[in-house]
Amino acid sequence: MPLTAIGGIRSRGGLKLAEFQVRAFLSLRQARKADGNLHAAVAIRHGLHFSLSVWDTPAAMKRYAASGAHLKTMTRAPAITTESEFHHFICERIPTWDDALREWLTNSALGAKTVNAEKIDLR
Repeated sequence: MPLTAIGGIRSRGGLKLAEFQVRAFLSLRQARKADGNLHAAVAIRHGLHFSLSVWDTPAAMKRYAASGAHLKTMTRAPAITTESEFHHFICERIPTWDDALREWLTNSALGAKTVNAEKIDLR
């Protein structure tokens, strides 16, 4: 069964935002070319930057996460973001953005904080 990873990230402003955007683009490009990747996309929702990727195996996702542009981005994350949280779940098919966001909002601490701050109705 495929594994989905969705992450919500709040970036710092100014030049840090520009660096974040470049690094996000490079990480997205890497994900789309990675062995085992079934889907990779980014979006801005609820004032947060989101990445959504689907992998054929957990091992494929781990290989991606521990290499290349993504690894370099993660080492810079404390300097270019104020908070971030990822949620992983098994899926039968590539989830829609709405389904993946609902999973993240329901199952992550930053998601719960976002729901409460924006009074989002998940029903």
